[in-house]
Amino acid sequence: MVIISRWKATCGISLHAKLIANEFMKIGHEIVVFAPKLVYQWHHVVIGEDEPFVIRCYEENEDGREGKFDPNYALSQHIDYLIVESYPCLPHRDVERIVRRQSSATPIQMSLMP
Repeated sequence: MVIISRWKATCGISLHAKLIANEFMKIGHEIVVFAPKLVYQWHHVVIGEDEPFVIRCYEENEDGREGKFDPNYALSQHIDYLIVESYPCLPHRDVERIVRRQSSATPIQMSLMP
C-alpha cells in the first residue's frame, strides 16, 4: 500500500495520513509513504525523523511553480492500493501520470482524500 501525502508536518493533511497509516499497519499491511522533499517553509515544519518506509520523492507546487514527482520511486514499488491525500501543493499532473503508467501494467485500487 502506498500513501502520497505530507508526512510529519505541522498540518492536518500530515496528521490524517499518519492516522490512516497507523491503522493499516496495525492490521498487518506494509506501508510506503511518498512525501515531499524537505524544503523550509514557515507553514510546513517537520516534526521528528522519518520512518524507514517514508520516501521523500517529490517537490510541492510553490509560488506558481509546478512541483515535480520523481516517477522512478513510484515505478520501483509494487502498488496494489494507493491513497492520495490531495492538497493544493501536490504536483497533481505528475501523480496522474504515475497512476496511469502503474495501472496500465497492474490494476490499482485508489482512494483520493480531498
